[in-house]
Amino acid sequence: MFIAIAGFGFLLVTVAIILVWWPARVTFNMDAEMLIEKWANGDPPMGEAEMHRWLAYYSGRHARANVSTIDRRLLWFSWSLVGLALETGGLMAMVIEMKL
Repeated sequence: MFIAIAGFGFLLVTVAIILVWWPARVTFNMDAEMLIEKWANGDPPMGEAEMHRWLAYYSGRHARANVSTIDRRLLWFSWSLVGLALETGGLMAMVIEMKL
């Protein structure tokens, strides 16, 4: 019985690891050259506060564009933690049962 629980936990962890680490398409279109042109070489150069607002805007836009991909990976990561707990608990229960 405990070996089945540990095996199921191992299978869950394995599937979750594959799905979390599988390559995914994400949106990231910040061009460093454009930032340098506007910030350092602009006429007048962009101020530090303006550059921070610009970076925050694009970072927020990328986060919103990638939210479904990130959420799906976080969900699978959570399931991998459940699987790890099942695997560890099953193995520990099996060892305890063998000692008795």
